[in-house]
Amino acid sequence: PWAATPLGPDGPLTRDVSPSRKRTLKPNLRRVPQVAGEPLTLIENGHIVCAVVTGADASRAAVKAVEELSRGLSRITGEISPLVREEDLLLEDDGETAVRIRGRAEPSKSAVIVGDSNIGRKLGLDSASLPLEGYRLVTRGRLLFIIGRDSTPEGLALHGTLHGAMAFLERHVGFRWLWPGDLGEVVPSLSSLTIDPVDEGDWPALRQRKLRCSGAAGVPYHQPDVFAVEGDEALTSKDGEKPTFQVHDRLLKGLRRLGISPDTHIVNIRRTYPWFIRQRLGSSLGLHYTHAYGGWWNENGEEHPEWFALQMNGRRTQEPSRERLCPSNAQLAAAVARTKMLQFEVNPLLSAASISPNDGSSANNFCMCENCRRLDPPGAEKTRLMFTRGRTRIYVDYPALTDRYVTFYSRVAACLDDSLPPDRWLGCYAYSAYRAPPLYASVHPRLLVGFVGLGYFNDHKLQLDRERWDSWAAKARNLFLRPNLLHSGEGFPAAFPRKLSRDIKHCFETGMVAADFDSVMHHWATHGLNYYVLAKLLWDPSVDPDAVARDYCEKGFGPAADLVQRYFDDIESLTDEIAAGCGRQQERELRAEEAGVGQKLEFWQCYTDERLAGLRRLLEQARTVAEGNGVVLERLDFLALGLRYAELQSQVRQLARGELDDARREAGRQAMDERYVFFRGVLASHPLALNVGWLTWREGPGLARTFRWKPPEE
Repeated sequence: PWAATPLGPDGPLTRDVSPSRKRTLKPNLRRVPQVAGEPLTLIENGHIVCAVVTGADASRAAVKAVEELSRGLSRITGEISPLVREEDLLLEDDGETAVRIRGRAEPSKSAVIVGDSNIGRKLGLDSASLPLEGYRLVTRGRLLFIIGRDSTPEGLALHGTLHGAMAFLERHVGFRWLWPGDLGEVVPSLSSLTIDPVDEGDWPALRQRKLRCSGAAGVPYHQPDVFAVEGDEALTSKDGEKPTFQVHDRLLKGLRRLGISPDTHIVNIRRTYPWFIRQRLGSSLGLHYTHAYGGWWNENGEEHPEWFALQMNGRRTQEPSRERLCPSNAQLAAAVARTKMLQFEVNPLLSAASISPNDGSSANNFCMCENCRRLDPPGAEKTRLMFTRGRTRIYVDYPALTDRYVTFYSRVAACLDDSLPPDRWLGCYAYSAYRAPPLYASVHPRLLVGFVGLGYFNDHKLQLDRERWDSWAAKARNLFLRPNLLHSGEGFPAAFPRKLSRDIKHCFETGMVAADFDSVMHHWATHGLNYYVLAKLLWDPSVDPDAVARDYCEKGFGPAADLVQRYFDDIESLTDEIAAGCGRQQERELRAEEAGVGQKLEFWQCYTDERLAGLRRLLEQARTVAEGNGVVLERLDFLALGLRYAELQSQVRQLARGELDDARREAGRQAMDERYVFFRGVLASHPLALNVGWLTWREGPGLARTFRWKPPEE
């Protein structure tokens, strides 16, 4: 029978919060000191004097690397950098004395050979010995070789050579990609470019470094099977087909409220893809770990209704697409294992097959049958579960469901065929009502556990999540980080690079093997520094976030760097104050000291007129210092859009508080009009400054109803 009473093991169950340090925090970058040879000239007196050569055995990633290198040289000089095939490269003394191109009268000063090549192999340069996704930059005579590991042994395509090209442009040439688009790209002002002899290599610390691109469903930007192109052209895959581009239904609602076509959004999102690639995000693992049981009711419900969650009405019937299962059912575990074995058999590139539960719905609630409840220890961390009876929602405080789900996960793992290689995992979430660590259930070594936690707007929750991570790290052999933290902040200016760095470093040291952050929301004017620092940390968790932020300011804002640094520091202090205040409020509520007393602290209230005015003064001072520097002034205006949003949003929210008379409601309508015009203007001029479609959806129709507001007539 259905009930809400836990029946699992009771007693002095304790949580281990002392994980061991499994890895040392250090960079992988290796440089050979004092490399012999003469400097290589790539640009001279404003002209490209090198040849960019595609190796004879270049991979898809190497071909893209050639395009990026050629583009970079063209951005500096304004010239078109011709692409050369290795077969047209004519060398004297293996490139020691002269570099000629078939069909050209004048020799080149140097050549950059990209990808695996016959010339490189003769010199002992072969990508097969490099770490996965790793690269090597090495000079020989007048030649610079960029090679990378572009495939796993199983055949999964990688980005190694492309990573090498982007590292070369960033570290040796001076490019930066602060945010997507031309304005966010720092192009070094050079009339000449000479490279000292070099021999260096690097590879990522994490085998998966994924920042989800909000609004880009259906396009795997982080793998080289699909590459982005500049401008408005469609994305194309390696076989010439166009992948499906889906706009999330939530975002569609927001765009409709603003009167914006989804086609406009698609064009804007496509323009962001090069940023993700240039930050060397990617993966050498084929990981599946998202919600795994969509369609199971239609496929199995009639024959095996006992596999599904017992609902409050005494039935196990599920609404399709977000089905919930009965994790205590041993036959279900065996059936899931069979489907996973088939997936591994069909897809040899699959590193992990997902067994994560679906998110539920108002119709599909967690199973509360007796067998499931016998897996729930009464002493577990408390959570709040939602159940439905008809149209009525009922909330119940109940122990975390982690032990029942870890028991299920481990049962599935134990049912897998012994012939499955040991480096094949089952991906599963520690999330929702099963995010807390298990108290008694053992974590099978085949489980790859994705911890969905961490956030920087509530210190109480952050500390709890840090303790949860440590407990999971003490129990699970394979752990990855899967936060939703980039969704937070409502688009207001916020900065948390130091907290982010602290947590990435700790998670890496205690066993994190991969990361997947949901999602880059495209609030580049208000959260862009967070996205940038995070991308750098995922490649090398040992980096100093202060040094990364300082470089961001110096390269992007030149003479105004000090003031922009103060601007971001003040925003980070404000973000920390918000997190501390929200954390203290939650602690008081948990102690029931002030439950229901006074008005709840709301996020936007911390952005007072005084704080926003102080931030605006810093940007105005920065504009004065940067007078005459057009691109820096444009970047400062880009940041200022985030402040203007905060001012308008705070004004609207403030007017909606308390009792509404006719005058206040009219003021609210005027504020909504002003914000609507601002949102439309952002979409027209700087659509990546703020994701106004998403912000509009998140707000919903509530404020419009409060003020009886309708969008202005066109």
